[in-house]
Amino acid sequence: MRARTALPCRISRVGVAAIIVWLSAPGISAMAAVGDAALCYKSKLSSGAPPLLIGPVDLADAFESGAFEAKKLVSLCPPTNVDGSGIIDPDTGFVSVQIRAVRGAPRHVKQKAVRVSTEFGDYLVETRKPELLLLPGTLSLTGMDPVPPDPEHHERDVQKCYAVKIPPGELPVPAGLEATAQDLFTTSPKAFILKKLRRVCLPASKDGEPPRYPGSGLACFQLRTVKGQPRHTKLSGVRFASEIGTSSANTSVEDDLCVPAVLNGDVV
Repeated sequence: MRARTALPCRISRVGVAAIIVWLSAPGISAMAAVGDAALCYKSKLSSGAPPLLIGPVDLADAFESGAFEAKKLVSLCPPTNVDGSGIIDPDTGFVSVQIRAVRGAPRHVKQKAVRVSTEFGDYLVETRKPELLLLPGTLSLTGMDPVPPDPEHHERDVQKCYAVKIPPGELPVPAGLEATAQDLFTTSPKAFILKKLRRVCLPASKDGEPPRYPGSGLACFQLRTVKGQPRHTKLSGVRFASEIGTSSANTSVEDDLCVPAVLNGDVV
C-alpha cells in the first residue's frame, strides 16, 4: 500500500477528529478515515466520447441496501488542497454518477438524526434520498487516457451520497463561511463561500464487494465563488478513467466541496 508521507500535513490542518468517522449503526465500527477532500465540477461527456459502462448495481451502506440504476455522469472530482492543507494522493479523485432506485424497490427510509462533524462545523441533518455514486477515478488534462486507479495504490472507496437537509431549529452552515481550494483544474487557490451542507456520503459495498475503509465518509457543501474571484475556465476533453470505463468530459462550473467527516448517526 502507498506510504502516506503527507499525512502529518493533513493532521495539522483538521486534527485527529476530522479524519475519524464514527458510524453508529449495526455492523459498523469506528475506523480511521482516509483520503483527501474533493472539489466536484459539473461535467458532461464530450461529443463522441466513449459511453460509460453504467447500469444496475447492488449497493449497501450503513443506512440501507438495494438495487440502483446508475444513470449518467454528473461531475468530475479531483483531489483538492483545502486552505493549504496539502493533498495526500494527487492521483485519485472521484467520478460522480447519478443513481436511482430500480422500479419497485422500497423507498428510502429517511434518517432523521445524523450528526455530522466536519472541519467546517458540526451539524444535525436528515437524509432525503440517495442521489449520487462516487467512484474512485483518475483524471488527465494531457489528452492521453489516464491509468485506471489501482485499489492497491489508493485509499478511496466507492461512496454513496445522500441529499440531506438541516431540520428547522438546528444550526445552519454559518453565513459567509469561506474556504480556499486548489486542484488539477485550477492554477492557484480560489476562495469560495460554503452555502449549505448538501450531501453526506457513506462508503458502500458495490455488487458484493465491501469497502476497504468503512469508516471513511464525506460531507459535501454547495459552493459560491467569492466576489472578485475568477470564474471556472470551462475545460473540454478532460480524460478520466474509473471502473465504469475510460472516456472524456467537459466541465462547466464548481458544484460541491466534499471533505472528510465524522458521522454519528442514529439510524432509524
